[in-house]
Amino acid sequence: MGKPVVVFDFDGTISDSFPYVFDFLWQQAKKDYQPQSAEVKKYVHMHMKDMALKMGVPWWQLPSVYYKGRRQMRAKVAEVRPFDGMVKQIQVLHEQGFTLYILSASSRRTIRRFLQHHGLSGYFRAVYAGAAPFGKEPKVRRLIRRQRLQHDVCWMVGDLATDATAAKASGMKTVGVTWGFDNREDLAKAADFVVDKPSDIGKIILANTDTM
Repeated sequence: MGKPVVVFDFDGTISDSFPYVFDFLWQQAKKDYQPQSAEVKKYVHMHMKDMALKMGVPWWQLPSVYYKGRRQMRAKVAEVRPFDGMVKQIQVLHEQGFTLYILSASSRRTIRRFLQHHGLSGYFRAVYAGAAPFGKEPKVRRLIRRQRLQHDVCWMVGDLATDATAAKASGMKTVGVTWGFDNREDLAKAADFVVDKPSDIGKIILANTDTM
């Protein structure tokens, strides 16, 4: 066995895209007032789809809203910040010999621009991106197959319970992060481990991977 392989989700895991997603959906819902902080907090830890519906976006508009959001994100990616501590943790994992990947439903162009903007381009072996109409499980399996990865040293790190479910179906271990779009309760039901800060990601993985 070798060093662990870590596959990161992007939105809600590396990038703090909630402010952008909220503002974008608020505009799509054609709200005519600025929300107060108390109202914004009601949308924290909600999926984009649930946020849109709660704001009043008709369900039949969701596909077009989703693709419009992806396009606009590319133009504003320089405004999206990484979560506090994530850049450092990625650098630490890379220095420790971990092989890192990104697997996301966001566009590859957006992700690469973000990585370049924050000095992270050289830390990831590859980026697997693009819409996932059938969920992430097929994308996870494709990554494992194309990169010839060993399941027993592979970890998925993400903010969604569905990420953990897809990864575990492919034989990977999983870490759920609580600073993204899903809540701790849902993550705890799906992921092998749940962490509250980026610096705990590497500790959990090293403590639970046989690298001999």
